[in-house]
Amino acid sequence: MRIVIAAMLCSLFLFQPAIAKQATNEERKAMSIEVANYIHDPYGEDSHPRAFGGSSKIEIGAAVVEEQFALADWRAADGKYWGQIAFFYECDHWNVGLITNQRRMAQNELTAMRRSVKKTTATRLIGELRDLEARDTAFVAPQHPRMGC
Repeated sequence: MRIVIAAMLCSLFLFQPAIAKQATNEERKAMSIEVANYIHDPYGEDSHPRAFGGSSKIEIGAAVVEEQFALADWRAADGKYWGQIAFFYECDHWNVGLITNQRRMAQNELTAMRRSVKKTTATRLIGELRDLEARDTAFVAPQHPRMGC
């Protein structure tokens, strides 16, 4: 009897579908730093000053992570603009992948961002973020650019 119960429990855990996890505050702060680096090159040059509707202070809201990819909500600190940002983890930090303005990310955009983003991964990221948005997630204040790799 114990063997049957143990086998049932093992099968429950082994065959659970993978789901995206909620990003930690530290992960969201790291994403915010990368957004600041994306807008203002820490070496002194603006690299993408219009990427967020011209806003330079971007807050990161709800975010989910799966494998080496993440999807996060963003809004301008002044409240004028909002959207979503797709990230990929490479070179020991998050990198800004795709940005939407005034709309949500579509599955085909995520899969087109990087070849390694599978449709199932994109679907999970979008679905889990939508579920997380139903909760009240505080936005992380804009971070300052930092030198890195």
